Amino acid sequence: MNQSQNFAGQHLKLATHAYILQELGSAIDDKIFDDPKTNEIEKIQKILDNSDYQLRMYGSAEELGQNLKIYRNFPESYQFFGTHYEPSDNTVTVYKSLKGEKYVYKNDLFVLLQQFAFENFLESFPGSNTEDLRFKIVSALRITENKLLKKIEFVKHNPKVFDEVQKEMKELTKIGKIDLDQLESELASGNFANILAKFKMCNMKDTWDHSQVLLSLTTYYHSLPKGKKGPAMAHFLLPLVIVKCYTAIIDKRPEMFNPFAENYKGPVAVRLFVDGDQKFLLKAEIVNAINKTTGNKGDFNDEGHKIETISLENVREKFGGRIKNIEFILTPYLRAKHRAVPIREFDSDQFCILALDAFFEFFRRLIFGIKMFRKYRDPTCEIFPDIFDAFTKKTFLPDHKNLYFLRDKLIREILLYIAPESEFPNKDVRNAKKDGFTVQNLKNELAHLSLTESFPEIQNYAEAVYSEIEKNKKGDVLRTCDLFDAIEQCLLICVLENYPKFKKFVHNQKGCHRVIGLNCDSCRTTVKKDQKIEAPRSKILPEKDQKIEAPRSKILPEKDQKIADASQFLEIPDNALTPMGLHKEAMYYIIDEIRPNLDKIKYPKIISGNEKELFLSMMKVSNQKLEMYGSAEELLENVKIYRSFPKIHKFFLTDLEPFQTTPTIYRNLNDKPYICKHDLFVILQNLVAKIFKNSDLEFLTIVAYHLKQQAEKLGDSMEFVPLDTNVLKDIQEELRIDMSRRLKAHNHRKLKIEMSQLSYPKIIEIFKKITPIDWDPNRHDRIETLIKHYGRTAKNERARIEELSTLYTATRITVECLQNVIEKHPELFLPDRKTVRLFEDGDEQFVMRSEVLDILRTKGTPEHIFLSTMKLADISGKNIEFIRYPIHRAKHCAVPIPGPSGFYVLAVDSLLETLKMMIFGLKLFQKRGNWDVDRWRIQLMDAMGPMFNTVYKKEEKDPYFFHHEIVNVCRQQFLECFGNTLNLPTADIRSVKPQGFTLEDLKIELTHLGLTDMFPDILYHTGRVYSEIEKNKKGRCLRTCDLYYAIENCQLICIFNRIINLKIFLHNQKGCKRVLGLECEYCDKDEQ
Repeated sequence: MNQSQNFAGQHLKLATHAYILQELGSAIDDKIFDDPKTNEIEKIQKILDNSDYQLRMYGSAEELGQNLKIYRNFPESYQFFGTHYEPSDNTVTVYKSLKGEKYVYKNDLFVLLQQFAFENFLESFPGSNTEDLRFKIVSALRITENKLLKKIEFVKHNPKVFDEVQKEMKELTKIGKIDLDQLESELASGNFANILAKFKMCNMKDTWDHSQVLLSLTTYYHSLPKGKKGPAMAHFLLPLVIVKCYTAIIDKRPEMFNPFAENYKGPVAVRLFVDGDQKFLLKAEIVNAINKTTGNKGDFNDEGHKIETISLENVREKFGGRIKNIEFILTPYLRAKHRAVPIREFDSDQFCILALDAFFEFFRRLIFGIKMFRKYRDPTCEIFPDIFDAFTKKTFLPDHKNLYFLRDKLIREILLYIAPESEFPNKDVRNAKKDGFTVQNLKNELAHLSLTESFPEIQNYAEAVYSEIEKNKKGDVLRTCDLFDAIEQCLLICVLENYPKFKKFVHNQKGCHRVIGLNCDSCRTTVKKDQKIEAPRSKILPEKDQKIEAPRSKILPEKDQKIADASQFLEIPDNALTPMGLHKEAMYYIIDEIRPNLDKIKYPKIISGNEKELFLSMMKVSNQKLEMYGSAEELLENVKIYRSFPKIHKFFLTDLEPFQTTPTIYRNLNDKPYICKHDLFVILQNLVAKIFKNSDLEFLTIVAYHLKQQAEKLGDSMEFVPLDTNVLKDIQEELRIDMSRRLKAHNHRKLKIEMSQLSYPKIIEIFKKITPIDWDPNRHDRIETLIKHYGRTAKNERARIEELSTLYTATRITVECLQNVIEKHPELFLPDRKTVRLFEDGDEQFVMRSEVLDILRTKGTPEHIFLSTMKLADISGKNIEFIRYPIHRAKHCAVPIPGPSGFYVLAVDSLLETLKMMIFGLKLFQKRGNWDVDRWRIQLMDAMGPMFNTVYKKEEKDPYFFHHEIVNVCRQQFLECFGNTLNLPTADIRSVKPQGFTLEDLKIELTHLGLTDMFPDILYHTGRVYSEIEKNKKGRCLRTCDLYYAIENCQLICIFNRIINLKIFLHNQKGCKRVLGLECEYCDKDEQ
């Protein structure tokens, strides 16, 4: 919606003043907001530039701008910021209910009406003053919207109705123009009585003084010049026409725009606030909804400024069937970095935020606004306990365990209460250096601000805080805004440790995790209550009178039913994760030619939480070859994406390790959760690890061997079953009971005696008999190594036999119990196809033809290398359960897709990965010694054309899959054709300087690599490529990985412009936009 700069500037000004600390408001030059020639980010940049460095804590202009967008984007924000007669600028949000239905907040419908009115009235009355006309449109809108004051109601989202309203508004505007002409003639004849009746429609006050309005109207009329009375007065009464338009639309749809009638029988919608893993409602709102739907007369009123909440779990337990006619609208509780986004209180025109957010905002003002801890340096100063004790009695209640909100009015009063009466000398936070700041710099700054006088222990918290701040930094280096964050966190820890009532408040309001480095004993106690009893390492088996406890599960609502949180069954336990597995997955992600030397690294002892350490080790031994993959964090992030699919142990050849990757939850077309059958075997491993909490890697390895062997019975079939966590809990209980029974009956003493008489080779053989799998040499060597090292810390050989016998018993019984479960649930663990994957790639939806033929029991030509697809419309009417299966891509590779006879990627991904291999692996297009470039170009293009034309078919417009090995096949063919030439040395891409690289630097690098010889036109494409790379960069400056990406895209453009059939293929497979800067004439034709 195109709104004027004046209105936008006013919104931005009020939001900025509300967001910025009150004490820093004087640093804002309000005149900047009125500049019509600058956009929002430019305005914010000017404000920062002219703030005398007082606003450094808010980061860059882009960051502050983004936070302001979040902060001011909520329904009825005009009421909160006091911009009643200015256009609403919040986004209309489509909410989902727990049942999957889409809803819109009624007040947001008036934002749509405003947009439609702007589009039509501004066009129909071109001679009018634009700002004046906007004011009249908004004023008239508020008249109708006021009927919903204090109401919180939702209606179902219906785009067709919105289209109808837009068309009606267009027609009504035309009629309105005629009505205005009629008003003008009535005024000319002095007919004020009829006009006055219409004018009453525009009254926004609760009372109507007929005589006073008539006097004002006639006085204004007679003050106008002769000859202009009619037109001027008619324009003055334009709101009558606008209100008439609104009224016509609203009267036709009263349930959309007016409060629901008293006899309304439909479902009542209530807001279900979602904050992380917490879901809660306003208590008054849910009680009111239950009264409406059941006819009850229960009553609940909030006391004072405190607004109570109730969790959804408690609502279900307390009210049961009385909530069946209530729609729970999933409403995210949002926060910008420095302030929470306000929400409307129920049955009130007031706004509120969670008490926890009010607490953090309160202390942010103490720390950086009033700077109290820098002014009052004596920690025993009476002002601290006096102020703090007052707030723990009425505002931040330490004994209140339910989440609660505080009204904005109270929050404003709090801030007034703590306003200082006089100024005190204090120092400002200094700027961080260009290369960032260290933990020692942080400690120095805490001392510089005299905070070590207020809290002598504050520097003790610096390292923990610094570690988290550094880990989550946005730029390449830590900045001054990060320094502000670190100081704030250190001070918060000191306050909470010195004032236990505040610490208790933060804990009970579920906020401990928001204070970096806070050590909360209460949190640890809560966790321990939900943990199973852990046995020492050498005592995996529970004693005979001991029970194996099943884990407690939290409840998560789904489709109006109680479904236990599935995440407890999906997460791979830390003791199953191995550095070898992650390392192997990373090697598969990296181009073959870069892999040498990357296996010569030292593994961290524990991989969980130390994944970055492994990737840093790879970076160190790569001789800068891994720079194309970005930082260690970025490479790790991409590998995690790349390895997220079923059967990964088959793809990465990690059969020797336990299952390593968390299973994925999929959804059918009705949004019901499903799980891949192959991943159920991963869940079985996780269940066992939960029962034997302190289980060893050796134990989990043998268990995983058995489970992987059983998963082979599913073959290549990718089947899915509904994710029912009640079934998983039942299986866990089955395992627990069966294991307990078998353990009680087991003669452990006899086993120890027998095992003490065996040699290690024979001990290894009895371990291998636990599961009848194919013990190939690799598995044998692996288990031999594990068993020989097991118990090596035992005091003596007798103790070691004790541990080995314990391990054997636990493993054998576990495998036997798992096998019983698998045989008891063939519907879960054996093949019986009832589902088909519906692949989703952007707007495209398609299925594998082979899967459809399989479920329909129809014979077709077997496909192995090339897998064709079908559109969903082509198989409509068939009774098939479709499972939505998104196509995922890491930055450098598409995520493999399990299929018949192996793993696949889309043909377009196969092509781009093959070209990447040619560009950075084989370096086919770079200069090599004294080569004959013209001859090489002809030979290369002659080889590429026919090779690719047989694989990547230009005429194929439907997506299709290729076996992932096609990249290696192409590599081998090029090596066979050009092996001698490819052995010649080439130049390497050089590292980028700390300040980044320019367009000219890119051109120089392309020349340095000899690419201008192969592609004389390559420099022509650099401008478009550089522009896109610069626009989407992650860091503050362009880095070496960005240079690689730019060089890759420049070469891709040259290749596609030379091999036209490949370009047609890329276009038909919807891949043109994935090549930065590529100009596609076929796309241009399609758009025309």
